[in-house]
Amino acid sequence: MEFAPEDVDAYNTGLAELAALTHAEEGCIEYGFARDLLNPNLIQVTECWESKEALELHKQTDHFRNFIANMRPLVQMTFRGYQAQVDQSLIDQSLVGRPSPDLAGSACES
Repeated sequence: MEFAPEDVDAYNTGLAELAALTHAEEGCIEYGFARDLLNPNLIQVTECWESKEALELHKQTDHFRNFIANMRPLVQMTFRGYQAQVDQSLIDQSLVGRPSPDLAGSACES
């Protein structure tokens, strides 16, 4: 999502509430946000859900619908969705919590 500089504060306020409520939802494994280092008006959203059904239920919640309704006038959004089956972790669990130069990217684990 990309915001005009003057709208980023409004987004951050709404995002804090949305994230807290979403993390409490059944089926939410990960719900994260990252600001682009080269373009601070660009926010990447990463979600991981236990099932497609859990994601669909999330989209029906009041907090999600209110966030989208309030933010849509302020933001340019591009949505990309991916479905993945995780058979095994790609992360060496002995490295969790420590930086590792050989890890490029991240994985969502359940």
